Amino acid sequence: MPLLRSVETTGGSLGSFLDGSGVAWLLVRISDIFVNFGCDRYFQRSQVERATFVGLLGRLFKIFVGLVLIVALLSRAGVNVSALIAGLGIGGIALALAAQKTLADLFGGLSIIMRGAVRVGDFCQIDGITGTVEDIGVSALSLRTLDRSIVSIPNSKVAEVGLQNF
Repeated sequence: MPLLRSVETTGGSLGSFLDGSGVAWLLVRISDIFVNFGCDRYFQRSQVERATFVGLLGRLFKIFVGLVLIVALLSRAGVNVSALIAGLGIGGIALALAAQKTLADLFGGLSIIMRGAVRVGDFCQIDGITGTVEDIGVSALSLRTLDRSIVSIPNSKVAEVGLQNF
């Protein structure tokens, strides 16, 4: 009988893992549908900056869903999540110092989109590099140069350097 209980416990945790992963996957796919619908609608109205912002929000939502899934799985595995979060609070200063550039890129990306300085499809010159904006991501802006290569420029750098939009 003890062997049967261990098998049931293992199956239960596997089931909760699959349930959590399935719900997370479903949320991500539904958000993809809404993001694609919103982006297409804004592109049809020639509101490229709003379409870019919707795409960025979709990426941030996916990151949020992944973090919630990890916390839920750790909680189901028996890890004291409250203590883990409190430990992160204590180590928050070190984490903030380590993530300083990442946060600068994130807020730089939001600044670029909100100001409308550049949009996807714009031909511009950023810090001496000329090309067409391919994508404005969470951390970097992708620029296709005249020789058809793609250059990634961190959003924090784009927000602080000279930008010439043709």
